[in-house]
Amino acid sequence: MTTSFSPPSRQMPLRTKLTTIAAVVLVAMLGGLATDIGVWYLSLVQPWWKPPDWAFGPAWTVIFACTAISAMGAWHAAVRDRDRFAMGIGFAVNALLNILWSVLFFKLQKPLWAAFEVFALWASIAWLILRIRKLNPAAARWLLPYLIWVSYAATINWGVVWLNPSEASGGKSDSSAMPATVIKTGDPPVSRDAKP
Repeated sequence: MTTSFSPPSRQMPLRTKLTTIAAVVLVAMLGGLATDIGVWYLSLVQPWWKPPDWAFGPAWTVIFACTAISAMGAWHAAVRDRDRFAMGIGFAVNALLNILWSVLFFKLQKPLWAAFEVFALWASIAWLILRIRKLNPAAARWLLPYLIWVSYAATINWGVVWLNPSEASGGKSDSSAMPATVIKTGDPPVSRDAKP
């Protein structure tokens, strides 16, 4: 009779779960605070493949939930301190790059800078997937929606750069200035839609 050996199951501490969830919520909040859908953003010509603004909230909610599940699964599978340290650093760098993208695009109004920064964000997700896959392939797969979404968002970002050459690398424009059509007609600005 053949028996298979399975290592004893370990229970993840509640503190680890709560810390992971709190970190993900904090990143989401900081990124949201940096996202300013104002006159400058509404004046940009957007690529045709960009979804409506309302779709970004649900998409990012799903992505952050998947990221939390991946982080907890990876942490649980890692038994060596150096693996946990590497993953902690990897997720921290990814979080900073995620927030930085919103700051560059929305707060500093530098779509070109954000378009270059998104490569680093994408690379940080790919690194996490490859690193986590060695410890827990299922946890690594939870990051695939994040990688796919950032790939898609990068095309939107580069579309904005292409369609708005004067805004792509310029500094902050006068956010109090309304588009000429609004000044002439008195109509409110028409939303062209939000955060890639």
